[in-house]
Amino acid sequence: MKNTDLERVKATRRVMKTVARESAFEPLPIVLEDGSSPVVVALPDDEIESVYRRIRKFGSAANVFVAYPENTRLIGMRLGEEGAPAAEQLGHGHMSMAMYVDFLLLNPNKSSTITISIGESVATSGTKELQYSF
Repeated sequence: MKNTDLERVKATRRVMKTVARESAFEPLPIVLEDGSSPVVVALPDDEIESVYRRIRKFGSAANVFVAYPENTRLIGMRLGEEGAPAAEQLGHGHMSMAMYVDFLLLNPNKSSTITISIGESVATSGTKELQYSF
């Protein structure tokens, strides 16, 4: 098992324990028509394009947790949708999720749309910091 694979497994465990505890108090921002709430765990160094492909496996939206060592950032991501037009930016598919989180934190209205280099837009409703619950 590669080091990044091991990191991803550990991060997924931390996130899922947190989701299990936190979702009892507050629902996740993305809920699909069938009532499910897809979860994608990303590492800060993951490229947005790879996260985009993982979201596509669920359809067009997912709750993305960017798992930092000390906390996690929750981003509700919808693919192919328009967000706040004033915040629209052009992004590169090789942009890291850490860079994307930084972009969202700099955005004053906490909602944005970026069009990544693969030609589709990604709309988000901001980011929320969660402490791990274990």
